[in-house]
Amino acid sequence: TLSDGTLHDADAAGLATIITAPGLVRVAKIDGSAQGQLEPGQPFEISLAEQSLTTWLLLPTQNFVSNSQFEFGSQGWRWSSTSDVSTVRVTDQPAEGDVLQLRGSRRAWGTPGAETTVDLPQGWSGALLSFWYRLPQSGTTLRVRAITENEQGILWRTETSQEVFDRAWVDLSQYQGQSIILRFELVNAKAGPEGLAQIDDVIVGNVPVIP
Repeated sequence: TLSDGTLHDADAAGLATIITAPGLVRVAKIDGSAQGQLEPGQPFEISLAEQSLTTWLLLPTQNFVSNSQFEFGSQGWRWSSTSDVSTVRVTDQPAEGDVLQLRGSRRAWGTPGAETTVDLPQGWSGALLSFWYRLPQSGTTLRVRAITENEQGILWRTETSQEVFDRAWVDLSQYQGQSIILRFELVNAKAGPEGLAQIDDVIVGNVPVIP
């Protein structure tokens, strides 16, 4: 069991080193205290005279996004149009299962998008937004906007197309104590080719630990 103290005993690169004799070692539990806990379900092997790498993601102890993995379709989310947003099943790791899919092009009244509202408690100075995303087509921008009662702004954006899922991390500490709308949207030229993006495992919570 890797305890909170073990995880904090890391080097300058944030890596915790555990030395053990050759043999079968099972990681039963990773305890990150307020940053989350995890019981790894799948084993991994380290052969003699070789190096192996595995990554565990400790999710926050509380996620303020409902239906964050879209196991209930788009329930709890609002969308620009029923033709713009759907939930589809993928077999790609690490987002295997249902994902939110945005598809379409810019119209006179706006861009294809889906949004959800979250309320961040006061004092959450380490609050962040995190999500898996994939942008398989070039020529399209995927961005996230934050909309509050008084202002709005772009939190994150990418124009880099990629076939595999990647994880994004966005600092939300400036929004502590506020209710914010998080809007995921596709941006491309008017009357341009149809864009496509997939999103999964949307988290709004405290800072996680990635050992």
